[in-house]
Amino acid sequence: FVPTPVAGGLTFAVLSGGGQHTCGLTRIGAAYCWGSNASGQLGVGTGVGSRPIPLAVSGGARYVSIAAGPTHSCAVATGGVAFCWGRNPGSLLGIGGGADVVPTPMAVAGGLRFVSITAGGYRYRARGLDFPLTAGVTTDGLTYAWGDNSFGQLGSGSNTSATVPV
Repeated sequence: FVPTPVAGGLTFAVLSGGGQHTCGLTRIGAAYCWGSNASGQLGVGTGVGSRPIPLAVSGGARYVSIAAGPTHSCAVATGGVAFCWGRNPGSLLGIGGGADVVPTPMAVAGGLRFVSITAGGYRYRARGLDFPLTAGVTTDGLTYAWGDNSFGQLGSGSNTSATVPV
């Protein structure tokens, strides 16, 4: 219950806390995640177990922004391409549907270039409901969102969920 240095001796410039995991970027943009990996949200190629020490996210890309969500993570690479990984309910990874769990970074569909990204959502455990979404700001200053849209939270003017950025 007191602040403790993160194990592994790394120095982070950016941190993001998710539901049961944390991700960070080093000063050179290397991505690391630690904590629960039950849904592949650490991005290390497997969706098994917990990791109490930061592990490098697969692929070796350099990132400028990272976001840890409830059961997924996303990051923006230095070239502006957004990548997401982890649990994919409602297609919140933005890869156009696909697997329930994606344990390594996958490029978000649509060819957009982003400057920042956020991995959000809400899980109503008592009823087993997920309302996941992801959003990002492009290099043009436009906001795009994808995932569940049950309450219009994507801002698209409808209640239709999106498997790719809208």
